Amino acid sequence: MALSRNIRVMISSRCNDRFPAGSKNSPTLSTIRKDLKKEIEAQELFGDTAFEVWINEVAPPQGGTWDSWEVCLNAVRDCDVLLVLYNGNAGWAGAAGDIGICHDELSTAYSTAAGKVWLIDLGAIPVDNSDAGKRNKRFQEYVAKRTPFRGGEVKTLDELKQRVREALRDAVVTLVQSGVIEASRGRFDSGQALDWSRMMMRGAARRFEGRCSLMLPPSFRRLGGAGRRFEGRVQFDAAAKLQKIRGWEEALVPASHRETPTRRTAGTSASSQPGIWLGLSGHLSFARF
Repeated sequence: MALSRNIRVMISSRCNDRFPAGSKNSPTLSTIRKDLKKEIEAQELFGDTAFEVWINEVAPPQGGTWDSWEVCLNAVRDCDVLLVLYNGNAGWAGAAGDIGICHDELSTAYSTAAGKVWLIDLGAIPVDNSDAGKRNKRFQEYVAKRTPFRGGEVKTLDELKQRVREALRDAVVTLVQSGVIEASRGRFDSGQALDWSRMMMRGAARRFEGRCSLMLPPSFRRLGGAGRRFEGRVQFDAAAKLQKIRGWEEALVPASHRETPTRRTAGTSASSQPGIWLGLSGHLSFARF
């Protein structure tokens, strides 16, 4: 993702559909997007620009390996705020059974960062049995299933522009506050987060040691004498392999058995072999002294 000093806004909609629908005198959504881009980018924060708006009508050309579909999806991934002017039209598609570009843009945004999507309802167009109609139906069913909160349907151009202003302001405040919450969690290796990490690790170590102790078979006691009490601490490396045992040597293993312990296979008697077998996470590990 390319870095920017400004808040990156993308406006997604059909291009040639008119709004309000049903009048030849209504401007196209492409014209409305250009006007919104000018208005949004004219807003300043402490005397400096705060927004940059991406619309496909004025996007710079890309290299020969990029197609127009991928350029639009990349803009969706790259933006900080996605404003969707939704009228139920899925847009063009590569084949009859495919989803439209508007459908894919919205789906990509929801799958990567749903929190940056603000959908403005312009009223859904009717569907028919044509390929485009079936594509639009899939798009409208997808949006209905997602049930994004979008407020009331806008019916005039003034209402549309005012809803965009409200959505963008809400987006900026919401995303800044979300960023503060994320930042307040801090790093795991410093401050309170480090203290909590240490506490959790100590607790996990105690539970792990206790589990290992319980997994010692009763036959181990016969190596050092039945009923003898033992205490000790098991230490493990990062891969959870046995390193050494402290305090259990004298209690469990006679000195004569510590010099050259012989490795054995699982299932043989622990009392007939020197050394200790410990059950560790479902596996058997051999401890040499």
